[in-house]
Amino acid sequence: MTTTEVTDPVRDVKLALAELNDTFNSQMKFGATDTEPEGVLHLVLHSVMDGRGFALPMGVTDWQLYDVPGAADSADKLTQSMTDFITMYGDLRATGLEWDAIRDHVSEYAWRISK
Repeated sequence: MTTTEVTDPVRDVKLALAELNDTFNSQMKFGATDTEPEGVLHLVLHSVMDGRGFALPMGVTDWQLYDVPGAADSADKLTQSMTDFITMYGDLRATGLEWDAIRDHVSEYAWRISK
């Protein structure tokens, strides 16, 4: 007997956004939860949702973090977390499952950028 994996795409997106949020919160001392890095995150999320091209933030300056010792490692963690989300999101988008609900949830999460 084979087992078929049952997935809930909206739940998967909510969990992935929670992990992304946890990563940003863990990098708070480098400014990751300030308005500017959140704005960068939200802009990238909307670009991903809309299928537009974007430059993945890669360093302290791109993420607009504090320029202090350890910030480069923090930026790497944010970039990796964003990459993980983009990969998961792309995989879900390809399925087409519950796409409207997924877009609505990500759009609500990325509230700093209005449509």
